[in-house]
Amino acid sequence: MFSWKHQQQNTINGDDPNNKFTKLIKCLLFPSKWRILAHQVLPEFCLQVLNITNIIEIAGLDQFAELVAEEFTKRLKPTETIAYDDFFQTLLDRCPEFIDKTNGKTLDQQWMTKEEVMANMFALFDGGFVGHYTSMTFLIYELAINTDCQQKLYDELINSNCFVDSRLNGQFDWETVGKLDYLNACLSESLRLHSAINRDGRLANQDYTDETTGLTIKKGQEIQLSHSAVQQCPDYYRMPDQFIPDRFVKHNKHQLVDSAYLPFGLGRRMCPGYKFALMAIKLTMAHLLIRYNT
Repeated sequence: MFSWKHQQQNTINGDDPNNKFTKLIKCLLFPSKWRILAHQVLPEFCLQVLNITNIIEIAGLDQFAELVAEEFTKRLKPTETIAYDDFFQTLLDRCPEFIDKTNGKTLDQQWMTKEEVMANMFALFDGGFVGHYTSMTFLIYELAINTDCQQKLYDELINSNCFVDSRLNGQFDWETVGKLDYLNACLSESLRLHSAINRDGRLANQDYTDETTGLTIKKGQEIQLSHSAVQQCPDYYRMPDQFIPDRFVKHNKHQLVDSAYLPFGLGRRMCPGYKFALMAIKLTMAHLLIRYNT
């Protein structure tokens, strides 16, 4: 899809094949293609016989559980003086087992068990990784088939004043990436066409009747909202099936319809890590495109 422009570095930080975390990533998030195929074509009784009850191997889940347990134990140590401010700590602060051993608080309500903390960590870990590489894949695909957009983005990167001696010596930081308007537009347009999460579900907690249509939603019914149906609706986007990043550049944003762009959801329950995900993808793409072209 892309050709080398520069020789890639032989060593990448954190790419040690013997590293525990690297092994976990490969085992947990890159299941065997044969395992995936078996889940798609074989009946359930065959899967039971072959002991393939999940796409993810049990060994990977066990390794993840061990990793979380190690971090749990580390933060319980009396000698631990670091004040953590992360998602894991937020979960632990609602876990009676953790709180009881740290400050002796008594809880009068049902909070999270240690297993629920672990399950939420896995959901965050899996969702963040899958969403990241899925979004990256589609963006690379769109730039590969829209070479004019790729060239325009490449020119923006080259003119971003990040490079002193050579293209590979430059560093993209948070502030610089935030100023790359066309990179943001390309990513936004790719997410519009290929949302990593295609639908949101909500459960009605009371009866509701829409005044316009007369449709009544009963309490307990689930409502499904399709992202692609909204983001590729011709009522909201001109030529919705085409990759047109210019619709998201700053001087055109006033033409966008509110709430018609929701790759990360909307409201209080939208993805809590969407800002981090966007910045991670932008940084990765900036370094990737500076080394490749069609």
